[in-house]
Amino acid sequence: MSQDTPSPRATPDPAGELPPPPAKRPRGQLGALDRKVLRELRLLWSQALTIALVVACGIGGFLATLSAVDSLARALDDDRLAVDAAQRERDTAASQREVARQERAQAAAALQPPGAAGGKSGAAPLVLRAPADGVVLKVPQPSEASVAAGAVVMTLGDTRQMEILAQLLTTDAVQAQAGGAAVIEGWGGPPLLARVRRVEPAAFTKVSALGVEEQRVNVLLEMTPTPDAWKRMGDGFRVLVRVVTTSADGVLLVPIGALFPRPEGGMAVYRLDGGRARLQPVELGGRNSRVGWVKSGLSAGQRVIVYPPAGVNDDGRVTERSP
Repeated sequence: MSQDTPSPRATPDPAGELPPPPAKRPRGQLGALDRKVLRELRLLWSQALTIALVVACGIGGFLATLSAVDSLARALDDDRLAVDAAQRERDTAASQREVARQERAQAAAALQPPGAAGGKSGAAPLVLRAPADGVVLKVPQPSEASVAAGAVVMTLGDTRQMEILAQLLTTDAVQAQAGGAAVIEGWGGPPLLARVRRVEPAAFTKVSALGVEEQRVNVLLEMTPTPDAWKRMGDGFRVLVRVVTTSADGVLLVPIGALFPRPEGGMAVYRLDGGRARLQPVELGGRNSRVGWVKSGLSAGQRVIVYPPAGVNDDGRVTERSP
């Protein structure tokens, strides 16, 4: 079913008459307004082309500038690398020249006749001057030979300024204090007084003569008497060191062999009382490898059993025997 489309109709004016139809232009002829719009469009197109050309020229110049800058940077890097290579070659040549000079000097010294110095035959021997006063301790090369530059010719030392290096167990080193007293024994002369100068802060592992790994600490001691007292002591001597950790005057001492631990704690000794052994608990104030300091339990003059055998007991009979 189709539907009719209404066609436009002219609206009559109030007077009831229709307006006159518009005048028809000939085909292909433009009006004044159309020509004006066309001229403006051509002007805008020309301006757009001009702007595009200017932008294109600017981009081209910018790209050309970037290319020139990049070329200059590459050329600068190449020149810098060439300069560095030339400097390395110059340093290498200088090093080779110095090596050749040293080799020439060594060859000239090797060709120098014995007893000559400075290339002159019959001149005095070369004199070596020590940087400090001392005595010759070691001569690594006792016979005549050519030695390289920097080789040790001899070892010098001032025996009037000696120190002792003691390697103590860490359990003993913690009791040593810088400035504390020490006694040097077993070196072949009378006991000497010394002073602890330094206890190093780090320990090291050392294997004992029995194959046991021990942690030890270096303790440095310096002599306090005059050099005349230990002038016979030399470099590398073996000595016995006793570091004083506790000092007291007028105390009662007992041989360390008479002391033994009690099952309930503490220390005790067996003292002699009329042919019998009496178990006597004691209180110690300190001890070393030879004697113990008895604070209470014994009095001066009492006799004790040294290294009591297993058969000795309290109130048991014993027979005195001289060692």
